[in-house]
Amino acid sequence: MNVLLKLGLTSQDLLQNRSYAGTLTNSDHRLVKSTFKFEKGKLWHTKKNTPKTPKINLANLTSSKVCLDQYKTGLNERLITIEQDNNNSTVSDSWTNVQQAIKESAKASAGVNTCNKQKRTANDTISELSNRQKDLRLQIQNTDNEERKIKLRNERNRVLHTIRKTILEQRNEELEKKVQKINEANSDNAMFKAVKLLNQKHYENPSVEDSSGKLVINPNQTLEIVADFKEKFQNKDLASIASFQGIPRKLNKPFTSEEVRKSLESLKNNRAPGGDEISGELLKYGTPLLHKSIANILNRVFEEHETININSGELIAIPKPGKPKGPPKNLRPITLLNTIRKALSIITLHRIRPNIEEYLSHSQSGFRPERSTSDVAWTHKWLAAKAKKEDVEIKITGIDMSAAFDTIDRQILLDIIERIVEEDELRIIRFLKRYSH
Repeated sequence: MNVLLKLGLTSQDLLQNRSYAGTLTNSDHRLVKSTFKFEKGKLWHTKKNTPKTPKINLANLTSSKVCLDQYKTGLNERLITIEQDNNNSTVSDSWTNVQQAIKESAKASAGVNTCNKQKRTANDTISELSNRQKDLRLQIQNTDNEERKIKLRNERNRVLHTIRKTILEQRNEELEKKVQKINEANSDNAMFKAVKLLNQKHYENPSVEDSSGKLVINPNQTLEIVADFKEKFQNKDLASIASFQGIPRKLNKPFTSEEVRKSLESLKNNRAPGGDEISGELLKYGTPLLHKSIANILNRVFEEHETININSGELIAIPKPGKPKGPPKNLRPITLLNTIRKALSIITLHRIRPNIEEYLSHSQSGFRPERSTSDVAWTHKWLAAKAKKEDVEIKITGIDMSAAFDTIDRQILLDIIERIVEEDELRIIRFLKRYSH
């Protein structure tokens, strides 16, 4: 049967377990016979191996100046060819050609990763020593010469000692790298960086229960269940928000190459790309000609009222920490957006920030420059100390809004923003919000 047994079975699922020694095959393992009971669909079919798109080797691009120069040179050559050959192309075709130029230039200069799977043991020495100690263990079990057994045990002990020492050195080296990253972080987010690095865990494919209570492991089926669950909380009036209003017209303040450059430079490295498979590094380390091309394309979107594929994304589900597996509500759905949409959002944020800052209350700390939620925690501690010192009673109410982002009425939000921002920014926000579900 082409099935796998769920690794997370509990002791209640085990009916009988017995090991047998004295097998005829030389091995350092014993034969184990186990009997399980299966409930709630704890068997699933193995996923078929489908070929994956090779990923750009971004490490070469960010660490090698020669590689970076080759990428910029190749990108400029391709963009110049696009400008010469596609003067009458549509906005969508122009953006598709720019995307293709970015990918081809990156592959030609940085290359692709030959292997997507990463071994948990990065040190080849540990792997060799581990195989050596297993071989010595088999020799010890299959020899009757006591003198030879002693020599083999001593040699195996030395190998095990070397393994432990090498693992310790490797862990210390990884810890030193984390400490260095924490020290390089600025004072505002040093604590956040430290907690994130020290609590970093390997991603596990989530599992949810379907309507019949069976456990689903297949990633595609899991995302379908999570998407359906998330859809229940979505605002149903999203479809009434049009991407564009009025007749096609130019922006009063068109996008500039400088705006695009600043937005791309603010992108962080090592972030997962969206459906276009263009990582932030490929745009961040681009050329002025790329900035000009992106600015022209974005201006044409609003001048011609022709949308481009920047609002699509890939949905992934991450298990919430400390929550049991099974219910969809215990998974956190995250949408991986296209990088160009992030850049457009950053440009919009920089444009509207002066007006929005005048509208926001001084008590709001989240999502503001040089402010963070740690300010709220400090204020809470200060009020508690003040109340204790002055012997007064202060009532503080804490509100945790469930699924706030998913349930907000975006039309009401647009009506409020319309009174704060300029016409251009409202058009851009409407374009972004139309497909933000």
